[in-house]
Amino acid sequence: MIEEGALLIRSRNNTFNSKTLINAAKNIAPFAPLWSFVTLFRVHADKELKEKFDRVQIASMKIEEVNNFYRLIYPAISKRLDEIKEKQAIDKLLSLLCEIASRLCFRLKTEQIVELYELSIDMHTLLIFQQIYILNDSLKSLFKRVFYAMPQDEILKKIPELLSLPFPNENKHQHFDYVEPMEEIEWYKNYKLDPSFDRTSWSEPINILIDNIKNGNQDIRIMSFQRLAKIFNINGINDDEKIKFAEALWSRINPNTGLPSDSSDCSCNYLLLPEIEKGKAKERFIKLILSSDFGRIIHNEITPDGKNHVAISSKQDDYIFELIYGTVNPIGKDQIVKLKLVDWTSEQSYILLEKIIGLWEDEKIIFKSRKRTSFFNTDYELKRHFEELLWLMAEVILPRLKETSKQDLATCMLKEMMESGVNVLPALPITLFFNKTVFEVDMVAKLIQKNLYSNDYWEVKEALIAIVKWHTNYKLNRIPAPPKYLLDSLVNCIVLRRQPGLEFAIEQLTLIIERMYDLLNEEQIQSLLIALEYLLNETDFNNVNNDTFEKSINEYPDLRKESVKLAHYLYLLFNQLNKEIPLILEKWKHIGETDPLPEVRRAWNEVVEL
Repeated sequence: MIEEGALLIRSRNNTFNSKTLINAAKNIAPFAPLWSFVTLFRVHADKELKEKFDRVQIASMKIEEVNNFYRLIYPAISKRLDEIKEKQAIDKLLSLLCEIASRLCFRLKTEQIVELYELSIDMHTLLIFQQIYILNDSLKSLFKRVFYAMPQDEILKKIPELLSLPFPNENKHQHFDYVEPMEEIEWYKNYKLDPSFDRTSWSEPINILIDNIKNGNQDIRIMSFQRLAKIFNINGINDDEKIKFAEALWSRINPNTGLPSDSSDCSCNYLLLPEIEKGKAKERFIKLILSSDFGRIIHNEITPDGKNHVAISSKQDDYIFELIYGTVNPIGKDQIVKLKLVDWTSEQSYILLEKIIGLWEDEKIIFKSRKRTSFFNTDYELKRHFEELLWLMAEVILPRLKETSKQDLATCMLKEMMESGVNVLPALPITLFFNKTVFEVDMVAKLIQKNLYSNDYWEVKEALIAIVKWHTNYKLNRIPAPPKYLLDSLVNCIVLRRQPGLEFAIEQLTLIIERMYDLLNEEQIQSLLIALEYLLNETDFNNVNNDTFEKSINEYPDLRKESVKLAHYLYLLFNQLNKEIPLILEKWKHIGETDPLPEVRRAWNEVVEL
């Protein structure tokens, strides 16, 4: 009877016959969703609840249903929080309530989001939330989703309070992992504070944080830096405060790097932060990079029985990250940023090339010890490692090699990688400017097109990156023009909504429009409008027919986000060309402004101008 829906209404938390109760809760869910939810909650059905409250399910709910759940969950969190304050005891179900509340955020009204924010701040002041992992993790998720759903102007109102939050007192307790709320704020792309914005209430907490950076202990300095860096990125610090910030930041130097210590985890960040002496950060960053080396993720180890064993580490190489984000983007639009980042000389690029050759010599053992077909095609870490390495070569090193002898070294290494089974496509178009190129235009183009039509996601992804690299470097007058059929092929992949890699294909084409919209011809633009006609319905999870579209419903939010971004750039392009906006783009504009998914609305709002 229980399983058929005859549940005892007043049953308390219960794990007895939990499978039967879970089945019963699922059966009654269409008719009594709140009753079903309470039952699942009482039997601690974490997995089932998280499945019920995934992004697609929540986006599909009627707003009345969302509000009903919120009216049930919010008081429950408040009540349990009061009990924790009184008893200082752990409540295992509170973390589950916080998780569900955080998932509801993007469907809530602003006033409801603010209520959850205030509840999060209340939790943040309790020591138990910093000491217990499960509560700590729940609090972090709650802040992240609250800030993501909260309008940017509403976040700005909270900045004085966030800047002034107390830090953990290490003399009184041992904190497990301090949750810094401001670290969870994700500003819109290119978002900057309006010069007319009144930030008078920010001044006092900013000056206190600057003093912490200068005089506080290591932990306080790091946490104070994190808060200031978050508002510095949106021009939230005035000129006088920047000078004080620079003095405090550079008051402690790491003897190993010559850069500030106890602050940022990434050395390249100091290139864009305030400094006392102009150019000092760039000078020391260059010295640090040239004197350091790539990390190795592949190691040849000797087992206890004396045999050789090749091991692969999952640790990401920070050196690659530093190089990529510390190097100037030649087609970047922010001239101030371009001046602060590094434009490596030909000689410096050769030093970096030698380091990559050394890395390859150490790591190519993996291809001798195992069969490519049984290993390389299935190992994510290895693929990611070489993808980052080839991206770095294409973006940073190869375009700056001027001497024929250095170019020949790069060519030899790429040929050996290619013969070993590494997908080197992203780097091949850049070699077309070499004095003695081995890879001809037609050969590179056909390789790219072949990979573009592959059923392997990684091959498609590398082909898409190669297409963007080729067109970008062509626009910079570095290499010959790519064949027209490559861009046609990319457009066709989107028109046919071809898998795998559809989201990435849309993302890469959007990059081309953002940077080089004049490369698109009228026929290609019209084809993209047709694609957007289909994507309008096919990414709407409320009327999905999985028989006609090869995607899991949980993948729709990402595809819808990329589609709306493409539509917005085309909308801007039609405006730029003074043409009438097509109806399909008006429809996407409405979606970008009203869609229940926050990433879709954000994708429309983040785009600035061509």
